[in-house]
Amino acid sequence: GLIELLLLGSTIVSAGQSFECTPTRVWDGDGPIWCAEGPRVRLSGIAAREMDGSCSPGHPCPKASAKAARDALVELVGTAKGRSSEGHILVSGPTLTCRSVGGAGGKRTAAWCVSPKSGDLSCAMVKGGWALKWSKYWKAPAAMDNRPALKARMAKLLFGAEVYFFVWMIIGWPLWNLISFWMQ
Repeated sequence: GLIELLLLGSTIVSAGQSFECTPTRVWDGDGPIWCAEGPRVRLSGIAAREMDGSCSPGHPCPKASAKAARDALVELVGTAKGRSSEGHILVSGPTLTCRSVGGAGGKRTAAWCVSPKSGDLSCAMVKGGWALKWSKYWKAPAAMDNRPALKARMAKLLFGAEVYFFVWMIIGWPLWNLISFWMQ
């Protein structure tokens, strides 16, 4: 019951472990995102403004306001359903797939999370301009490394280019020469 919920709320997921997170609350643009399963996720690799508009010393400082960043993260994870008495935005959204990189201070787990709605949340926050990459922590775990997908896209592109070149050499080039000859 209540004791289990309190214990889960303080759970920090060990580095390297994958876990699910059904978002229930969002504090600011880089988290924490509270998960129905217990963890509180601090998005890895990025920094957003604090809710008072400040930037923590030594952290990257994006131009986007804290409210804009928080609201963007809420939209990326689901739908706003209200506000808690502490100021968190209550959310409802699809379950995220996360991979922990360990503790992020306090009761938070630093993690890379992917939403079926929005893709990689850290990347989406940076792409939207609501957060900045934090080079010190911008190290995606191997399980979320997109290089195999990139290699597959490149192979498809190159194969497509090879086919196009082959068709041009067999049909296009001789036809071009024939038309050029007739035009003389």
